Amino acid sequence: MKKIVTLLIILLTLCGTLPLHAADWFRVEVVVFARDGSAAFSEERWPANPGMIEHGNARITEYADSPRGGWRLTGAKQRLESTGMTPLIHRAWAQPVYSRKNARSVPLRANSSIAPGVPRAEGLITVSVNRYLHVELDMVLRGKMGNTPLLPGEFQSYRFKQHRRMRSKELHYIDHPLMGVLIEILPLESRSGSDDQTEEDAAEAPTPEQPEAAKNQE
Repeated sequence: MKKIVTLLIILLTLCGTLPLHAADWFRVEVVVFARDGSAAFSEERWPANPGMIEHGNARITEYADSPRGGWRLTGAKQRLESTGMTPLIHRAWAQPVYSRKNARSVPLRANSSIAPGVPRAEGLITVSVNRYLHVELDMVLRGKMGNTPLLPGEFQSYRFKQHRRMRSKELHYIDHPLMGVLIEILPLESRSGSDDQTEEDAAEAPTPEQPEAAKNQE
């Protein structure tokens, strides 16, 4: 009996060190932009302390950006700029996509700063799969909105949290009174060699709930 218990303990220990279940790979491209908040600010109630992004999460993983020559949302970014919106983040990368339990969060950070060492916007994007693709956003936008008086060097922070079910190969738009996000997720050839149902098949399955997409990018 003791030998059986010992064997079970060894097996459980080994299972804890095994790699995650093989996952299919997707290419993710994201544009985060800020909009003029003067009108929106007067119509919304914003918390004084929106909270902090949990950058200490052990599941945060940084993926190298894809070559810029293959980015697909550059035209959409330029059209946003022509309408007075301010693009803050534009990234594209390839990543494996796991179930929500094992999903990896990718950090997003604006190149522009609101104060020394403080980016204008930053946050996390988490892509997972559970029959369909799911995207979770947790963003903070920093700036001065409305007519609130601030001392030199001061700024306000605004939290943007959103969860959205999506389909691959479609351009999606997530809206907020002070910012917006364009997201496109494309399936790549599986690198896992798994015979299981791929996330591409799951993500492309018919869905009765059509997600909000960016229809005015033409």
